[in-house]
Amino acid sequence: MARPPRTPTSSSPTTFASTASPHFCRTCLSNQSLQAHLLASFPLELPGDPAPPSPPLSPELSLAEYRARLDRRYPLLCAACAPGVQDAIKTHDYKAKAWALGNRLTQSSVRGLLGAGAGGAQRGQGREGEWRWFVTGVVWRVRGVGWWATQVGAVGVSALSKPLDK
Repeated sequence: MARPPRTPTSSSPTTFASTASPHFCRTCLSNQSLQAHLLASFPLELPGDPAPPSPPLSPELSLAEYRARLDRRYPLLCAACAPGVQDAIKTHDYKAKAWALGNRLTQSSVRGLLGAGAGGAQRGQGREGEWRWFVTGVVWRVRGVGWWATQVGAVGVSALSKPLDK
């Protein structure tokens, strides 16, 4: 059975030196490490294996069930660490959204200065895009003329090849 989580205190080191984390206590870090090692050692039956490995607990235990059992036995996050982790996630989400919005505004202002319009460079409507559309239009018109010429030629050949019955 897992030990109850400890709250971090300043008098005792609560994290390992190699995995120092301001958001997780020592128990959470050890449970995360333990789960990673146990999941990595879960025997999977791969195609081409000479002998299938034996499952760890029962023959019908799947990886999802094994993971669920590990989550119950070794929780990845204790109640004491959860608020700090949620705050860190919210902070990182806010920073990512702010960065994405700032980046988007910067790109749109640069496009506006270059004269491509609000979405012109994105949709390929600059000088290169205009040239590409012109060439595509010419190609489709030439194909259309070729198709009509083929149709008219086929009707003409069929009309000339039939003998006139009078």
